[in-house]
Amino acid sequence: MPKIEEELSKIFSLKKNVWIISFFFFFYFFVEDLLMKAFPLYIKHLGISASWWGYILSGASLLSISIIPPIGAIADKHGRKLILYCSLILAILIVAGILVSPFVFLVVGLMALFPITKSVNNITINPLLAHSESQKDRGVVFGIRDVFLHSGAAIGTFAGGWFLATSYSNSSFQNIYLTTLSVLFITGIVVYFIDEKNGNPTSNDFEEGLFKSFKEINDKKSLFTLSLLQVFRGFYPPLIAFIPILGTEIGLKSSHIMYVIASSTGVTALLSLVGGKLSDLLNRKKMYLTDIFFDLLILFTLIFARNIYVFSLGLGLMAINSAFYANINAYIYDLFEEGQASRAVSVLSSTAKLTGVFAPAIVGFLWGIDQKIALSLGILGSGIAFLLGRYRLPESEKDLDVN
Repeated sequence: MPKIEEELSKIFSLKKNVWIISFFFFFYFFVEDLLMKAFPLYIKHLGISASWWGYILSGASLLSISIIPPIGAIADKHGRKLILYCSLILAILIVAGILVSPFVFLVVGLMALFPITKSVNNITINPLLAHSESQKDRGVVFGIRDVFLHSGAAIGTFAGGWFLATSYSNSSFQNIYLTTLSVLFITGIVVYFIDEKNGNPTSNDFEEGLFKSFKEINDKKSLFTLSLLQVFRGFYPPLIAFIPILGTEIGLKSSHIMYVIASSTGVTALLSLVGGKLSDLLNRKKMYLTDIFFDLLILFTLIFARNIYVFSLGLGLMAINSAFYANINAYIYDLFEEGQASRAVSVLSSTAKLTGVFAPAIVGFLWGIDQKIALSLGILGSGIAFLLGRYRLPESEKDLDVN
């Protein structure tokens, strides 16, 4: 018991910024998961083919490629809160446009913009969080973030299921969009209280040019290997985005799909802090590889999902796998100094988005032929990523914090 009390005392003594940023993730991912889980069902309600969901995700990635690196550089140089406000304003305009637009393809086009806000938020707020505490506590810090993040996602997804179960289709989706607008305004208020002083840049190379600024990071760290992993792992996210559609194809009700996903995400929230603590105790590179291995297990399970039980097993594995997410961030931020963080992560994000241009479209196309073929492609990519990471990824380096 004293050991548990000591650990809890350490957690609650973390800086205020850790908790405020965690609340940001709670509210933002309430919105993000509610929209991203409900929208594929909305597409089916509008009478649009499931393949279009893959094309939407591809379009979002295409738009992100040219946007994310400059935003990362600007955030490192000029601060991150302003970028966060701009991202939230864009999200509000997107949801408001979807709510009032009478044109189906305008709705689809607007939704293609929403994932961009997630990418922008990740490259701006995560560096602030990573350097709010020392490197030895970074796993717990991201574990706390993930508890809030997945709790928000679970509650948002559950709310979506409730709306779909209690209202006619048109009014249920309208209620979803009105709810997300309200929560986005609350998220903006949370941003006001974030302390940005930990996110000041430490590098003066920015003035010498954007290209040199990024080249300096690439020369110093193993960005190429990490970026290559993003390519091979790139089929996993769009396949997971197809989970609601998979549920409908095996005969589940829309509300039941949302409830099962919400339950899985709730378990994830409970496991996140455990995963964060393990990240501070164990080898972060090996935990990163374990995360990739779980991707393989999840996709393999979903190939055989023909009823709610196997479907739920796949989501249960996703919940366990998500306990490693805190380690992913802790491991990556171990490799980059604070003043380089947004630029470095923006490179990784842009690589993922570049993969996201073709991966969702390929997944959507293959899904239309046979979902097993699409899932098999994800298994192949994750297998190559595991081998690449095993032999090419670096170990965590010494504490790079600048305090």
